[in-house]
Amino acid sequence: MILKNKYLDILFFLFLFALVILYHIFGYHGFYGYDEIFYAEQAQKLAQGNFELTSDHYTYRWGLITFSAIFYKLFGVNDHASALPSLFATFFSMLLLLITLKKQNKTIKYSALSIFTLSTWVIYYSDKMMADTLIMLFGFSGYIILYFYYFGALQKKYFIASFLISISFFLGFISKETIIIPYLPFLYFCIYDIVHKKNIKFWIYLIAISFIIFFIYFLFFYLEKGHPFY
Repeated sequence: MILKNKYLDILFFLFLFALVILYHIFGYHGFYGYDEIFYAEQAQKLAQGNFELTSDHYTYRWGLITFSAIFYKLFGVNDHASALPSLFATFFSMLLLLITLKKQNKTIKYSALSIFTLSTWVIYYSDKMMADTLIMLFGFSGYIILYFYYFGALQKKYFIASFLISISFFLGFISKETIIIPYLPFLYFCIYDIVHKKNIKFWIYLIAISFIIFFIYFLFFYLEKGHPFY
């Protein structure tokens, strides 16, 4: 019975993602705006080994540019390769949601997955060469890791949970700086735990690891451009 339910979950998941693919096949209408054109240009330069940092802040969205460059290198510069980073981000966001809800009944599980996947902006951006889908993925992953630390398989695994959240936040940050907004509630969770003297070690690890990662990141700009906030 458990095995049967697992197969049903997989089939329903694949059915929803098939709708996302069908949307791309029949609903894709090219680049949405200037952002995508610039990302595509930078990704092509990176794929050819000609990438260069400039004063334009778009060149620092390495997450999307790097993923796009990999697909350009593999499949050439075309609409489908441009759509792959967002399609992958949508796929893994759906998968994370399914994993999180695996213990829920079918009604909750399938309703949540359907509402998420078929919501207007999720499916619209699912094949756009925009950083928003990566923000969705890395923002979502941060909360899911925190959930599993509080209630699931990562309980008492302070270092692993804090390291994974730090990496998720950093990958989101180098995709688009607005990742800071969905992570703001982490301040509330941190203050709440400190006030109630809970999970102190976890928050110390999280702050320390994040500080080290971003210190190295800004040190790179200081050494490369002469200013940490270039």
